[in-house]
Amino acid sequence: MLRPLLAVLSFASQLCAQQWAWSVVPSDPGPARWVAGVTAFDRARGCTVLVNGSDVWESRGTAWRLIASPPNTGGTGLAFAYDPGRQRCLWFGGGLFFGNQLSEWDGTGWRNVPTANAPTPRTNTAMAYDVARARMVLFGGWTQTGHPNDTWEFDGVNWQQVFPAAAPPGMSRHRMVYDVARGEVLLYGGQNPAVGLWRYDGTTWRAAPPGPPALFTPAMVYDDARARTVLVSSSSSAAPRISTWEWDGTAWSNPQPNGPMLGFAVNGVYDSVRGMVQIVASEGDGAATWGWDGASWHRGTPFGNLPALSGIAAAYHAPSGAALAFGGSSTGFGSGSGTQATYRRDRGGWRLLAPSNRPAARSHAALAQEASGDLLLMGGRHVGTEFGDSWRWNGSDWALVATPISPPARSHHAMVADRGRGRVVLFGGQTLLGGMFGDTWEWDGTAWTQVATTGPSPRVFASMTYDPMRGRTLLFGGGSATAFTDELWQWDGASWTPRVLPVRPTPRGGGVFTFDLRAGAAVLAGGFYYHILGSYVAVVETWLWDDVQWTPVAATAPGYDPTAVGFYDEGLGSTIYSTPVPNLPARFATDYEFAFGSVAAATSFGIGCPGASGHPLLAAVGVPRSGNQRFAVWLTNARERAFTFVGFDWQATAIALGNGCQALLPGPVFTTAVTDGFGNAMVALPLPASPALHGLQLHGQAVTLDPTGALLGTAALTAGLRITLSW
Repeated sequence: MLRPLLAVLSFASQLCAQQWAWSVVPSDPGPARWVAGVTAFDRARGCTVLVNGSDVWESRGTAWRLIASPPNTGGTGLAFAYDPGRQRCLWFGGGLFFGNQLSEWDGTGWRNVPTANAPTPRTNTAMAYDVARARMVLFGGWTQTGHPNDTWEFDGVNWQQVFPAAAPPGMSRHRMVYDVARGEVLLYGGQNPAVGLWRYDGTTWRAAPPGPPALFTPAMVYDDARARTVLVSSSSSAAPRISTWEWDGTAWSNPQPNGPMLGFAVNGVYDSVRGMVQIVASEGDGAATWGWDGASWHRGTPFGNLPALSGIAAAYHAPSGAALAFGGSSTGFGSGSGTQATYRRDRGGWRLLAPSNRPAARSHAALAQEASGDLLLMGGRHVGTEFGDSWRWNGSDWALVATPISPPARSHHAMVADRGRGRVVLFGGQTLLGGMFGDTWEWDGTAWTQVATTGPSPRVFASMTYDPMRGRTLLFGGGSATAFTDELWQWDGASWTPRVLPVRPTPRGGGVFTFDLRAGAAVLAGGFYYHILGSYVAVVETWLWDDVQWTPVAATAPGYDPTAVGFYDEGLGSTIYSTPVPNLPARFATDYEFAFGSVAAATSFGIGCPGASGHPLLAAVGVPRSGNQRFAVWLTNARERAFTFVGFDWQATAIALGNGCQALLPGPVFTTAVTDGFGNAMVALPLPASPALHGLQLHGQAVTLDPTGALLGTAALTAGLRITLSW
């Protein structure tokens, strides 16, 4: 149905004047990973509230919005639950140390709730609302004197300690929910110590029959629709795949003992709007939303971001049309405590993969494309080990490559594909003890061969790319761990040649170095230098090399960072630069695109009108660039399993439809979709490769059938999405 719309592209306006530009790649990553986030579902407003370190986020599906900061900056270990009587989310305790302040969140801000009495200051506690008795029940936690087994109740005005006939042992990091069908508060203690399930009826606590083993940082949610309590563990290094248990009021069952890798610090809610148990999990690629149907988990968040680690190896995998990243370290540029994580960049973001085979954990390895299109990973470091092995990625899995002769074990080296000769070229690096290499090796698909020992001086953190127009490998910068050069060298397959020029970039290590085929020039972005106070500082520059001279680029820069990684996206025809953003307590990356003549952008305009879950949202997925066959639009926060029309038009308007709704497209071409159980839908919009696209604006709007919608009681509308296309 989109063919009539796309057919007119060949008749559009001529290509505008071109210039270099950086732009943020549209995506929907949600909140950054948190260390000790907590969630509650606000039934009055129909949204999930996430308190994440020092931020408050809200979601009516899988799209998250940063709302405010909590009253106690950096709060962790707090108890957080929804009070339906007050129609507020209540926060108690936690903080940087121990706290006993009670605060409430009403969707617009925090307010302290004064009480005459209060539990002793504590952290890592839990509470749940007893609907039948209209009380918030709190138990235990960690105080300055230990782990009390005290029970407290809040009646909306004051706290009162109660003394049940029996109680669980004192504990912290436990979970509590309310079982509506049986009128009981449930407590599960999985750590400090592991005490199993306890039930509280307002008079006494009773231990339930034994069930799950001690689970790592579990989440517990009461499923209103199925009258069961769902208990799910977090992933750990010892047990990366989560285990899901259910309590039916009498006995435990284990419907999914070996589930997906949901990540660390899972938190759960029952979404009463969609009738679904949802888990918000801190995955390796960000905070992802998952739904439970009674048998298995389904991911609702389409993609995430690359974690902010140093020493990630990244390269483009042409056969799959997606970039790959592997490893990385959270412990700095040289110490090398690595990971085994594999990420693929698909459409507008990164996804953590779960291949059957993986190289050992490492950082500061090198990754490059072979002549076959597969990717070759070599070397790296992990704690006290330097690696000299080679691994191949075939698009779905890793395999160890038998190499009778290999470069000596190393890390912090540079590696690139020489497409003209069908070779992978490797240079430099260092040993575990810090000695540096100045050798050059080549891989022909079956064997490594040392081809030079002269050329650039031994170094680490050099940047390499291949110039296919001139058939040369380029190497820039690098040096020792604390002193970097501004040297440019060329490798022609036989020898290295220095290029000495009067104007050249700032000395640096670790810059992203790619070759832009459209412009016929190499791109050098970012990197770092060593500060006298002992830290690495980002170089905030982008330069072009055209085989004659270096030219600085005067363009709005991305958030340069010493840990950034980059690659040339052959599908987009542009450089992708992935850089961390400060979003404590953990940081995840934002992707930027650097392209010649780029005007690509996607922005909202106009207003929509709400349905059952608030205003549905329409967003771009990927860069709206000519030839991007993976471009799409993403509908979220709509009614679940609803028939949807997504319209596109070259023109925009604003026609009042009543009740605050607006039609923003005068004569759209429609395509249809059905939202999933989260209220999401992905609509592919592959863009043809044509210069005539440049500068055109395409407008989109979606309407979802919704019997509670503001549009005549039949539908909800998104705001408009203005997509500026680029060549």
